[in-house]
Amino acid sequence: MRKLIISFTIIISFFVVASIVTSNVMRSSAKENSAFSRSEPRTIIKTQDVITKINNQEQVLVYFFSPDCSHCKSTTLIMNRLSKEFNIYKVNLNEHEELWDKYKIIGTPTVINFQSGKEKNRFIGEHSEEQYRSWISSLNIK
Repeated sequence: MRKLIISFTIIISFFVVASIVTSNVMRSSAKENSAFSRSEPRTIIKTQDVITKINNQEQVLVYFFSPDCSHCKSTTLIMNRLSKEFNIYKVNLNEHEELWDKYKIIGTPTVINFQSGKEKNRFIGEHSEEQYRSWISSLNIK
């Protein structure tokens, strides 16, 4: 009977450890695949930071998105890749609703090019990475 209890305890322990490991692996994988991960570089958390970046930099690109927007999911992945080459800031409009009106955003995804605090031009909607890269390159942004 004692051997049975020990065997049962070992089996239960094995399943608990396996469950914890599987859960951590799945959570880690989901975080890496998330198009809206907060750990991505240049994600702006505070509304005032958005305004400060726009007003205090000579030239900046701001990518406005909404997590519920299906087109934003693929665009966010593209912006994450392009932000390694270009100075791009991401702004979640669900967290900064007042910016819809402030910057006259009518839909997402929207990328706005600001120079010295003023809008120079914008790119609205879902596009290919090549189209975004071409547009950004035409702006001479590094």
